[in-house]
Amino acid sequence: MHLSRRQTLAACAAAAALPGALWSRPARAAAAMPAAASLTPPFLTPPAFLTPIEHASLILTLGGRRIAVDPVGDAARYGAVEAILVTHEHPDHLDPETLAALAGDSVPLIVNPAVHAKLPEALKARATAMENGAEGDVLGLPLTAVPAYNTTPDRLQYHPKGRDNGYVIDAPEGRIYVAGDTEDTPEFRAQTGISLALVPMNLPYTMTAAQAASGVAEMNPRRVIPYHHRGTNPAEFGARLAAMGSSVQVLLLDWYPDVADPGAQATKEAAEGVTGLKIQAYALIDMDGFASLVDALGGIDITVGGRVPIGGGTNLDTGLKNPILGWIEPGTQHMDGYHALWYARSREGATDYDRQARQRCVQAAMLA
Repeated sequence: MHLSRRQTLAACAAAAALPGALWSRPARAAAAMPAAASLTPPFLTPPAFLTPIEHASLILTLGGRRIAVDPVGDAARYGAVEAILVTHEHPDHLDPETLAALAGDSVPLIVNPAVHAKLPEALKARATAMENGAEGDVLGLPLTAVPAYNTTPDRLQYHPKGRDNGYVIDAPEGRIYVAGDTEDTPEFRAQTGISLALVPMNLPYTMTAAQAASGVAEMNPRRVIPYHHRGTNPAEFGARLAAMGSSVQVLLLDWYPDVADPGAQATKEAAEGVTGLKIQAYALIDMDGFASLVDALGGIDITVGGRVPIGGGTNLDTGLKNPILGWIEPGTQHMDGYHALWYARSREGATDYDRQARQRCVQAAMLA
C-alpha cells in the first residue's frame, strides 16, 4: 500500500494523538532474570557429528553420511554432502544458488511444500516435499517433519502455522531435532527422547530466550544447542534453563565467527526477509548521523497529534528526572534533524508503542 503525503500526515497525526493505553498491550508479569554470561560466552566444542557453519546453516554427519541443513552462502564452506534438508523459504535458510552448487546432479533434497514450489525445475525433480507431521527418511535414517510456526500475535506473519518444518532424525548418534524457525509450540514441547535439540531464539522471527528455556525444560532433551540467535544472548537462555532446575546440558557454539556487528547483520537480514531482496551492503549511522541525514533531505513534514516533549526521562547515573527542554507542538511541523530525532525518540510520558508509532511516521515522511 502506498500513502500519499497528505495521507501520511493524517495517519501520523491520528497515531500520535492516541493515548498510550490504546497502544499498550496488557502488561506481563516480569520474570526475574538470572545472571547471564557476557555477550561473548565461552564457546564449547560441538559434538563430533555437528559442524556449525553460520546462523542456521549446519552439517550433520550421521551414520557416516553428511547432511546439509539450510545451506546458504558460499558452497565451498560445506564440502561434499549426500543430502540436503531445507526448513523454509526465508533467505537465511533457502539459497537456490547454494542448493544447486551442493546438489550437483544426484544429491537428494527434502523440503517443505512452500520451498518445493519455489525451486528451479532441475532441483524440484530431485526434491521431496514433506508436509508438517509427515514421516519419511533421509539417506535411510527415519525422518519426521515437525511443525515450525509462530504463536505470538505480532509474529504470526513470519512463520504461519502449517507451512514450515523442523526435522527430527533418528540416527546412530541419537535422536536429533533441528527445530527450524519456531516458537515453543505444543509440538516443540512434545518432542521426546531427543539426544540433541538445536533451538532458535531471536526476535521478531522466533522466540525469546525465556520462551526457549521454558519449552526446552518441558521437552527435556539430553543436550541443547542455541542457534539462529543473532541479537539474543544465548547465555541468558542457559542461565534461565539452569534457574528452572533443568538438567539439560547447554552447549554454546560460535555461529557468527565472521560477523563484526551481529546487530547490524540481524537488521540487514530482517530487511531481506521483509522485502525478499538480497542486500549486499548497509550503512550504519548513529543518532547524530540520523539528524544529519534529515537535515541533508531538507527536513521532513509531520502532522503532530499531541505535544511531544524534548528532554525528560531519568538520568541513569543520578536517578533524577531530566528537565523538559521544550516541546514539539501539535499541528503540521517542518522538522529539522534535531526535532525529528526528538519526535521519534522522546520517552517522557510515552510507551514503547507510542514511540514506535512516531518512528513509523518519521520513516514515512523521509520516504514521502
